[in-house]
Amino acid sequence: MKVFVTGGSGRIGSNVVEQLVAAGHTVTGLARSEASASKLISLGATPVHGTHTSLPVLAEAASAADAVIHCAFNHDVLLSGTPGGLEQANDEDRAAITAMCDALLSSGSGKTFINSSGLLINITEDEFSPIPEGSLHAARGLAEKLLLTYSERGVRTINIRLSPVVHSADAEHIFIMGLIAAAKKNGYVGNVDGADNVWPAAHTKDIAALYVLALTSVKSGSNLNGAVEEGIPTRDITEFIAKKMGLETKDVPPAEAIDRLGFVGMVLQKGRKVTNKYTKEWTGWEPTGPGLFEDLETYSF
Repeated sequence: MKVFVTGGSGRIGSNVVEQLVAAGHTVTGLARSEASASKLISLGATPVHGTHTSLPVLAEAASAADAVIHCAFNHDVLLSGTPGGLEQANDEDRAAITAMCDALLSSGSGKTFINSSGLLINITEDEFSPIPEGSLHAARGLAEKLLLTYSERGVRTINIRLSPVVHSADAEHIFIMGLIAAAKKNGYVGNVDGADNVWPAAHTKDIAALYVLALTSVKSGSNLNGAVEEGIPTRDITEFIAKKMGLETKDVPPAEAIDRLGFVGMVLQKGRKVTNKYTKEWTGWEPTGPGLFEDLETYSF
């Protein structure tokens, strides 16, 4: 199968490309720099030069493919604290999805589009969790609603909701590093007062395997829950970090969480337990990677 991957040189996407090539697929990948292009070539893929906002480039690459796996997202602006960053990132994402799905529609019937979303938007445990309305993460859900319109029009759309922490030993996760950076600044590891949430987690290679399985399984319009550890208490994570750093944990008021802890002060207030029951049943997914705390042992504190 010819597969076009956006974000293919990134932390998750590079593992997806590697596993696609190993499975015998012909892979092209979006490359926003020469370094990204070189990485894709090293993985066995052909680079397509452009960014997630290069809509004609995305459309042409999607048109030439049998399937698209969309891993790219503008996390930089989302995490920068720029006013309107969340809305900008999600607007860019929907524009990219529209360009690629329109191209898939015009170039043949039954082509596949696999989207990347997040489990922080879930309001129930399973894969049938509805798209939230009126919340901070509702903007992310607009992409899922958009996908459903393309499913109705003939694109085989699959939505993978990723764990808040997709981890590996060779790439330190932005949420964990955010907690560590705030601790170095504050002299304590922060929790948010009254927030006793949990974060689902999964190893990067297990998540990549799920994308590959989704290419040839699962009916159109399905959500898959990319979670192996279904709910790790965030306070267990902050306690682990505190012990590694020789610091104490401290609760901060919700209204001060972002000022004191940065973007991770918002994320600490999100998350719930999820299940992967139907994801495994529908795809045959069998995760084998290490757990989060095993990988955290390799981090720089």
